[in-house]
Amino acid sequence: MSRLSRISSVSLDIQEPKVEAPHRHAKALQLWALGIGAVISGEYYGWQSSLVAGFNGMLIVLSMMTVLYVTLSFSLAELSATIPAGGGPYIFALHSIGPRAAFFSGLAETLKVIAVNSSTFYTIYSYLQTLFNVDQKFAPVFFIVFGILFGGLNIYGVQASFRMQACSTTLCVLLLLIMFFSAIPHLDYNQWVVEQDWQYTDLSSAIEAIPYAM
Repeated sequence: MSRLSRISSVSLDIQEPKVEAPHRHAKALQLWALGIGAVISGEYYGWQSSLVAGFNGMLIVLSMMTVLYVTLSFSLAELSATIPAGGGPYIFALHSIGPRAAFFSGLAETLKVIAVNSSTFYTIYSYLQTLFNVDQKFAPVFFIVFGILFGGLNIYGVQASFRMQACSTTLCVLLLLIMFFSAIPHLDYNQWVVEQDWQYTDLSSAIEAIPYAM
């Protein structure tokens, strides 16, 4: 018997390593909350600054931003289907352009997260200051507390973070619906816009309103 035949006749008990399937942390409601929660804060703080363009001017700017957001949504949907991997803009830039573009994309995302967190902390503090007349000298304390709270929530686990975001987003949507329906009896274009001579301002104000309309 040749050596090759002897080796082939030996039964080797080799077990293939088991690969665990990725665990799905986010459900449909939590994914909805993730998308809506990322932008719904603008309905509570910031959008009113776009009124510097006048009421009709704000509507024009909002229409422009709506078109841009719709095209952005279609682009992200196509990229997500073409490149089904986690990482967002970093992964898209890595596969479509290269590692250098991915580096700058990741750097921009990091700066965006820092800026968004800072603005969120300031917004929460502004609301508390208005409601409870909190002294301005305590602002850094609130910033640190909010940072520890939200950071600790994410460190504790992504599931807890998703649940918290789903609850807060649902509450925000309900409050907005209450406000919208409560305002319906008071809608009067002539009283609030025409009589106030508030249709349009100037071009510079319209340009100034664009970031807030986003």
